[in-house]
Amino acid sequence: MRTTLFLALLVCFAAVLGQRDRIVTKSLVLDNGMDWGKWGEADYCDDGSFASFMEVKVGSLAITESCMRSCSRGFLTGLRAQVLGYQGVVFDDVAVQDIQMECNYGDEIIDGTKTYHNFGIPNGNWGTWARCPNGSAICGIETRLEDPNLVTDDTAVDDLSMFCCALNPTD
Repeated sequence: MRTTLFLALLVCFAAVLGQRDRIVTKSLVLDNGMDWGKWGEADYCDDGSFASFMEVKVGSLAITESCMRSCSRGFLTGLRAQVLGYQGVVFDDVAVQDIQMECNYGDEIIDGTKTYHNFGIPNGNWGTWARCPNGSAICGIETRLEDPNLVTDDTAVDDLSMFCCALNPTD
């Protein structure tokens, strides 16, 4: 029986997501993301607000678990992802399996979830850290998703980018 697994990363911001009117100081990209699916629209925090927690959803067609993690203080400033590449015709493709976020330039690391590994899928490889420059924090996100498909193998989140904005926009 084929189990469809997905990982949906939802970064929740301190304010309602807004259109891009922010000045991005750096784009954080995964060095191990997959090129399946299509890039969605980028979402940004309103001016003066930044990402401070994340929510990761993991599950099969029948169940879903949601795990929320937040910085004990401050904002998200870095990320890396665990990605499982192409598994061949017989096995299930997964892409992004897990994510770790960094708070306050390494003061704290928050894990997405370890539950995913309970589904019996092999572990993917962790990418390298992508970090905001000092004086900035994560203010936006863009994801590459593969649409659900009942005929062929599909994944959910295949790649993601996050955007850093200056904490003090006058700098």
